[in-house]
Amino acid sequence: MIYNLADTFFVGQIGDPYMVAAVSLVSPWFNLLTALGNLFGLGGGSLISRMLGKAITRISGMYLPSVSGAGR
Repeated sequence: MIYNLADTFFVGQIGDPYMVAAVSLVSPWFNLLTALGNLFGLGGGSLISRMLGKAITRISGMYLPSVSGAGR
């Protein structure tokens, strides 16, 4: 919500209504991608923490690249 307000404010200073409309159209996609990033990041962090707590470092090392986005 804050991103949308800030983006709309600063883009609105230009005075082009098409640019403000573009910000409004892109905002739901931005929110969706942020939600997916949080989903995989929080879930993956929890999974890696549980594996490290059980002293299974080999398997936790396999999950880290896929969770962080630096996959093979």
